[in-house]
Amino acid sequence: MSRPRSTAIGTCAVASLLALVGCGSDFDRERQRVLYEVQQGQYATAKARVNDLYDCHLKGEPKKPGKSAESSAELPDKHQLLWRMERGMIASLAGEHAESDAHLDEAAELVDERRTESLAAETGTFLLNDTVRAFAGFGYEHIQVDYYRILNQLVEAQQALGLIGPANAAPSRDLATSHYERAVVRARRMTLEQLKETEDAAGSKRYNDDPFARFLAGAVCWALPPGERRDGDQQFAQVMFKRALEAYDAEAKALAKDEHFAYEVARRPRVVERLFLRHALAYDPGDYERQVERFHLAVDPHAALPAGHGMVLLLDHVGYVARPQVLSIGFGTFAPALNDDDRRRGATTSTFRLGAFGFWAKGPGSDVVGAWVVPLPDEIMRHLTPGGMAVMGLQVPVHAHEGARARPARLMIRPAVESDAFVTTDVDLEVVSDIDAYARATLKDEQPRVLAKTITRTVAKQIAVAQGAIQAKRAAGGGAEGSLIGLAVNLVGSAAATATESADTRAWTTLPGHIEAALVDLPAGRYSLDLDTRYGVIPLGAVTVPVGQLVVVPARTFPERVTEPRD
Repeated sequence: MSRPRSTAIGTCAVASLLALVGCGSDFDRERQRVLYEVQQGQYATAKARVNDLYDCHLKGEPKKPGKSAESSAELPDKHQLLWRMERGMIASLAGEHAESDAHLDEAAELVDERRTESLAAETGTFLLNDTVRAFAGFGYEHIQVDYYRILNQLVEAQQALGLIGPANAAPSRDLATSHYERAVVRARRMTLEQLKETEDAAGSKRYNDDPFARFLAGAVCWALPPGERRDGDQQFAQVMFKRALEAYDAEAKALAKDEHFAYEVARRPRVVERLFLRHALAYDPGDYERQVERFHLAVDPHAALPAGHGMVLLLDHVGYVARPQVLSIGFGTFAPALNDDDRRRGATTSTFRLGAFGFWAKGPGSDVVGAWVVPLPDEIMRHLTPGGMAVMGLQVPVHAHEGARARPARLMIRPAVESDAFVTTDVDLEVVSDIDAYARATLKDEQPRVLAKTITRTVAKQIAVAQGAIQAKRAAGGGAEGSLIGLAVNLVGSAAATATESADTRAWTTLPGHIEAALVDLPAGRYSLDLDTRYGVIPLGAVTVPVGQLVVVPARTFPERVTEPRD
């Protein structure tokens, strides 16, 4: 049998096998359903589906949508961190901040436990897939756990005082103070511990700091009522604003020129520069001009907060972060055909060569394989394919190419009660954090290691199968019959080895794709806020602005439409 025909047969076998395995399509479809349900406000169903996806649930919760509540909790270690992240985000979006706090606090503890992977766990995945390991998360996800812990506490403090949401007839100063103090504690933990550990663990990876997370940590100082700001809070804010400016410059240098994704924060946001200058002027006016010069800023005539004014910081968390998907790689010179479901998820096919042997790739962004593949010597490839034929395939996680983004939204502000002193004003938002770029850069930086491990593991399996096929051929006495037996053993064994390969596409997929923000000075009073987006006007409710204080108003919009997945 000639090699071209054998290769074609092997290609068909791999294509059929990977179709049977499913390439994670059911898992990805269920994740898509969660995103759709969150976008539609179907939070209870989304929570139950996340329970089903990760085999985790609390007492009194259903295991899956449409099922009865369970009498006991089930929290296996493997997926608990990811489950906590997803559930914490869904609860936050639903306005159930106490539930979100509980999940994210548990997630923060799990991050600490799992951040430093043991040598045994890392070595083990050279023999077994990464999917068998307990999910540990990535640096950008770890920081977002603390980001939302801070944001939740600020929202709860402001609700207790009636600053956001319905006017509070009986504001609770004690409850608000408790939440503000927790926000301060979480801000210090995130910046002094988590960001430092992320930087230490980054190595050559580009994501090693988070400028907007630092900015929010500093902004907590201005969110505190003026009488509750200690000198330590002021000093901490000064350091955080400086570090944020430095980190924005470093990230633009590291991420802005990557041809595989568009980094949306190529310059320091105006919002960040304005609050830095305001704080520098208020905290240490004698050093103000030196700080302006150090960071190459223009002197801002509006740096000082006007008398009788407060501030609103509007944070719009937009869309969803890119989801890792499966890229399948097989042995052969003909790529399998794409079906309608493949095309809907942005899959493509391509072919490439390792020495004298041809391979195909199928999945989102399949054209990237040419930049990854580690060539293997022809002699090794021959050992993998005694008789010239084998079913050989592997999977790696990839991101689909990103689509065009909608323009930033516009904040519309009007007084809650008509007043001659203030008229409606509109303010454009700007992108202040590109989480999607962090996810893409992280996966791209991880791919050489993942690919090396996957190839090593696949080659080891295939060599073991090939040796078994040679022994079977010898045991059958060689000749034509022995060759057929050896070929059959190699095909069946290599197919079984291929079936055990599965890409690890686990990630915190309910995160927003990016964050837009606006900082607005307003005379003390009560206002109604609306967000003018490409897809219509979204009411944000009312906000009360106290003198000398910052009110943080989070929003979530979904300009990138998520469609209900088909079975």
